[in-house]
Amino acid sequence: MNFFNFVGNAGAIGALSSFLESGRTPHALLLEGPSGCGKKTLATYYAAALLCRGEGEAPCGVCPECHRVLTGIHPDVTLIENGGKSIGVDKIRTLRQDAYLKPTEADWRIFLIPDAHLMTPQSQNALLQILEEPPANVVILLTALSR
Repeated sequence: MNFFNFVGNAGAIGALSSFLESGRTPHALLLEGPSGCGKKTLATYYAAALLCRGEGEAPCGVCPECHRVLTGIHPDVTLIENGGKSIGVDKIRTLRQDAYLKPTEADWRIFLIPDAHLMTPQSQNALLQILEEPPANVVILLTALSR
């Protein structure tokens, strides 16, 4: 997997690479670590790699799919933003509804939840339902601060 000269997190990089190489994509992944260690960046690279249609190592960074994922405009990648506050249950309920829609262009529908540690207890319970019984072709990437 191409990490564009990303430094550190060798364990996470190795795990993400092995998922891609084996073709076995888990329906959910949690990347945790201290603030500023690159969790959201790694999750975004992994999303780009899943959707990449370029030649060579994924993500290639130049195909239209990679470009749109890396710039945050791919229609099959949804970022659940918190705005510096907690992640409310309404955002997770919307995610649950959207998860049952087929991908627009790609093979996967990907939801990225940075700062998942900011989810309210109600949000966590709402997300648990989709994590236990995920729809086909859905990947949920969560990042959280390590405690």
